[in-house]
Amino acid sequence: MITLRQLRSVVAVYEEASFTRAAHRENATQSGISQHVGAVEIALGVSLFERGPDGVQPTAVGRRYYNHAVQVLRQLELAAVEARAASTGISGTVRAGLMPMFTRAALPPVLDRFLKAYPEIDAQIIEGYSGTLTDMVRAETLDFALVPAGSSDTGLTVTHLVRDREMLVSGPDMALPHGKPVRLSDLPPLNMVVPTRSNVRRERLEAYF
Repeated sequence: MITLRQLRSVVAVYEEASFTRAAHRENATQSGISQHVGAVEIALGVSLFERGPDGVQPTAVGRRYYNHAVQVLRQLELAAVEARAASTGISGTVRAGLMPMFTRAALPPVLDRFLKAYPEIDAQIIEGYSGTLTDMVRAETLDFALVPAGSSDTGLTVTHLVRDREMLVSGPDMALPHGKPVRLSDLPPLNMVVPTRSNVRRERLEAYF
């Protein structure tokens, strides 16, 4: 009988095109990976890979077997995830508001892990700027939003997650000393590109100046 470890070894060798890299990925020895693959080939009575000086290449049968093996492993992972979710009894809909910087830079891997852990949750993501998202939370259109802190948070439950630095960026014609702090009071009057008034950062800039 072919074991899951043997099946994972075949998939790793196929995807890495190397027994050495497959062993590193699976936290195993090269000889162990080779034995697992060999056991599968013996059980099937076919060669899954051609081993040569140019590396490891799958045979035609190996390519077809890989496609089935991947589907089997995915179904097993899905079954495990659904079983864990069922044991928690967590289901329903969550509506989250995120600014563009979060949806593009941080959301994909986080959302993927979340949905695997809670497949019964319907996650609805709304992209927008801070003022709009804050208003949507206040109107209960969103359950929560990740936005910069601001005075418009009145009437909402706020949790501070992290602190970050805000920066003003200028062109090279400003002739400022590179890499050194500059006080705004030492600068001439500035023409600035700023967010709209519905944006929390605009509110903070106006309060600062």
